[in-house]
Amino acid sequence: MTLELNLRFPSPEHVVVRLGDDETAALTFANPFTDKDRKDLSWYVETYGSRSLEGDEQEAGRIQSRLPLIGKALFKAVFGHEAARRLFNAFQDEEGETRLLTISSEHPTILGLPWELLHDTTTPDGTHLFHEQISLRRRFAGAGGGRKAMKFTPKDRLNLLFVVSRPEDAGFINPRADATAVLDALQAIGIDRVTVEFLRPPTLDGLLARLDDGLQPPVDILHFDGHGVFDTEGGILEHRKGIHTEGLQREAGESKGPPNTGYLLFEDGEGQGHLVSAAVLGANLQRRKVGLVILSACQSAAVGEAEPLGSVAARLTATGIPAVLAMTHSVLVVTTEKLFEQFYRGVAQGKGLGESLDVARRWLANHPEKYPVQRGANWEFLKLYDWFLPALYQSGDDTPMLLTAPKTDSAKTDSVLKTESVSTMLPPKPEAGFFGRTRELWNIERWFAGTDPRTTTRRISITGFGGQGKTALALEAGRWLLRTGLFRAAVFVNYAQTSTHDAVEVAVSAIAATLGQSLTDKTAVTAALRDTPTLLILDNLEALAADALQALLEAAVAWSEAGGSRVLLTSRRPEFPHPAYRSEGTRMHRRIVLDGLQPNDALDWHQELRKLPPEAIAPMPTREALLNLFAQVRFHPLSIRVLAAQLKTRRIAELGERLEQLLVDRRGLEDRVGLSMDNEDLPIGLIASLHLSLEKLDAEARALLPKLG
Repeated sequence: MTLELNLRFPSPEHVVVRLGDDETAALTFANPFTDKDRKDLSWYVETYGSRSLEGDEQEAGRIQSRLPLIGKALFKAVFGHEAARRLFNAFQDEEGETRLLTISSEHPTILGLPWELLHDTTTPDGTHLFHEQISLRRRFAGAGGGRKAMKFTPKDRLNLLFVVSRPEDAGFINPRADATAVLDALQAIGIDRVTVEFLRPPTLDGLLARLDDGLQPPVDILHFDGHGVFDTEGGILEHRKGIHTEGLQREAGESKGPPNTGYLLFEDGEGQGHLVSAAVLGANLQRRKVGLVILSACQSAAVGEAEPLGSVAARLTATGIPAVLAMTHSVLVVTTEKLFEQFYRGVAQGKGLGESLDVARRWLANHPEKYPVQRGANWEFLKLYDWFLPALYQSGDDTPMLLTAPKTDSAKTDSVLKTESVSTMLPPKPEAGFFGRTRELWNIERWFAGTDPRTTTRRISITGFGGQGKTALALEAGRWLLRTGLFRAAVFVNYAQTSTHDAVEVAVSAIAATLGQSLTDKTAVTAALRDTPTLLILDNLEALAADALQALLEAAVAWSEAGGSRVLLTSRRPEFPHPAYRSEGTRMHRRIVLDGLQPNDALDWHQELRKLPPEAIAPMPTREALLNLFAQVRFHPLSIRVLAAQLKTRRIAELGERLEQLLVDRRGLEDRVGLSMDNEDLPIGLIASLHLSLEKLDAEARALLPKLG
């Protein structure tokens, strides 16, 4: 049973409190939330959270201490009246009930308040309401013109559709964060009743086609992961003239666009941005019977000063969508990951949406640590209390989406994708994990997922000198695209570890083993790949002789064009001597040239490498010192791995000085290591890093090394 306490605001200055059949008169309401409070919260969660600088801690601490005070002020503004407090006490004292507190209003000034911060003041030990298992939601009073929201009936199985939009002309954020968190959560709790699929490409037309496809299961949860913006002035269309905006201009009646309007940024057919307003999206989703829309987009829950239905979340609930979960501010990636991990865990366990969100809030409140930051000579985790950012808009009852069921056999926990994988020969992910290359991974996914056979990329080459992580990137792409259903099988062939000269035969054997079929030649392989969309990773092609390479490249052309199968190659060679693998003038084959890691990715990877045995005895270096050291080797991944091992036992000042000396003394280094600096496959930074390791050996061992070489 659900017990609801409704706070209905007929005007921004009055509130009516209702519990069951008991209702107060219109009580006065004085908004205690100031413009300074609003600006402070925005700075705290968006500026301090993402770009924390040393010296900001005092201001952040002041704002953090204000969070319960703001919540108490809002609570007193409503429940300071005796009649309202009496109903709250009765509501709070109920046991065995799911308790919902609903903020119901048509006024943006009310709906824009941070109600999630509400803090009980009726007792000395009162706390934020979500800690008291009181779920909070917003509702637009009268939304939909009196039409009731679609009633969602709990199901035995749910279908979740991810729309991950990353237009090329918009700021890039990690496109795998949300999806990874959701897939990990579903797998960890052992639930096989949530089917996950991905919309590729992430266009509005593609979304509507999927929703109208009667041959596929209906979409129960639509999860949009991308950019969102709230335009208060109405000038966004002028600022973004290159963006696809046809439908928006017709709706607005002018090129400028309407003020106080929320937008989501989909992609168009060319991978560029397509701004979709709240009105357009709401009209297209109307009566589509989607039970929950999740907007993992910055400002998707923002409410304007004049038109509340300009908010994307509000517009969707107004068109009959039962529930929308959106964000009131920009959200950190680490917060997004944990929020959805915990939220989907609750949904999959048969909890209501409000209760599931409260579970996520409690986790975020109890674990405010976000990422390591340097403070003086020490490292510590930045603490940010941002659990109040997700906002639940709900127009109907807070019913579970999944029927309760016995615990699932753990052996079935991988069955969360619409297209289950057949098999794979990919090695497991390294123990220290995979870091960086987010743009390259997204390009591989985008290029391979095309729907037009005339322009879809069939073959991708990853090139770069030794130690740049070509193999690691190819394997990570394979694991991800297999997990997210773009392929049903993945094959990995490492030609640096094969002894035969027949490269085609090696590939045919590997494909046959993976698909579990008897394949006698490359023609039979093509037929099998046409039936089973497969990613074929051909690794270290520089190890092949010219004739063997040419034969393999020729065979791989047919394999890459067999149905939904694709070929991913890695090599130190910048070019392949075959017309089907040219790097210019075609989209059928594309090339990715790897360079060093991004600085933040290098630091994150070093953090994980440092956790591996043996235990570090040298002090943790400062961020600046690490960046300077890694810059000496141009953030070369393999060099960083070698240096990370050294930093466990050697102070970074000593290590940096020695590395710099080795880098300067190039010719002497050649003589000692026995390698030529003219070899582009072995960068000087890597050779210097390896020499640091050689220096730890005793004299007898060093004397034996030339013989091993």
